[in-house]
Amino acid sequence: MNDSELYKFLNKYNWEIIENQIYKKFIFQNFSKATKFYNLIADEADKKNHHPKVISSYNKLEVFLTTHDEEEITYKDIELGITISNLFNNNYDE
Repeated sequence: MNDSELYKFLNKYNWEIIENQIYKKFIFQNFSKATKFYNLIADEADKKNHHPKVISSYNKLEVFLTTHDEEEITYKDIELGITISNLFNNNYDE
């Protein structure tokens, strides 16, 4: 992946780079909605066989993606990041 493609994704979907991972925080109205979104992420991660680190704190989810085998951000991360962003925008963007 080249830097141009990565930064295009970051700007379009409002993700950040933190310690060689792409990162985004999602905020919900309540714990229940955050938990439902976590389950949607888990379903997609299982389908793609690519699993993010997710930190849950009441109504917030923090999502971190990197490809550990490659020790860098890859297309797998971007693809799952786009999927996660679209799930949020289609179901929870308030």
